[in-house]
Amino acid sequence: MQKRLVSVLGVLLALQLLLAWGLARDDGDLAAPGGRQLLFSSLAAEAVEGLRLEGPDGEALVIRRRAPGWQLQGESGDESGVPVDAARVDVLLDRLLALDSTGPVANSESAHDRLRVGEDDFERRISFLGQKGELAVLYLGSAPDMRSVHARVAGESAVHAVAISAWEVPVQPQSWSQPEPAQEPEPEPEPEPEGTP
Repeated sequence: MQKRLVSVLGVLLALQLLLAWGLARDDGDLAAPGGRQLLFSSLAAEAVEGLRLEGPDGEALVIRRRAPGWQLQGESGDESGVPVDAARVDVLLDRLLALDSTGPVANSESAHDRLRVGEDDFERRISFLGQKGELAVLYLGSAPDMRSVHARVAGESAVHAVAISAWEVPVQPQSWSQPEPAQEPEPEPEPEPEGTP
């Protein structure tokens, strides 16, 4: 009986040592969470003149800041565009620039494709456009839970979990159209007084 107990305890000890070795090994793929930090700490909303939104199947659109609001850029890249819901664009831009993280969930380039934040494999690629080109690029990927997605800033290997969803960044032009103004109901005609010919 004691030999069997010693054997079981020996196997458990070996498993514990193997687990401790695996947890202590740092392959750069996992990172411990730290304090919250903004993904775009040096990018101001005023510097952003446009957004290029791209989906996984090649869908893409460009929204440019034009007086008095935002416009969908024509497919030929011309300056004439269709006005879009400026309030919605402003809310999205503010939300994207306020994305923060408690720290990376992965740090290796091998994690980019697995988490769908690679240059060629993503759910959304969001390019922040300035007057002279791209200011920054953000990749949105797989969702670790219902309220967040994996995200990576282009040029960095760190992947973060951030509080936004890919569906909140639509790549279909009709999703950005201006809301129809509410129409007032037409007044009902007043009834004619009785006894008038």
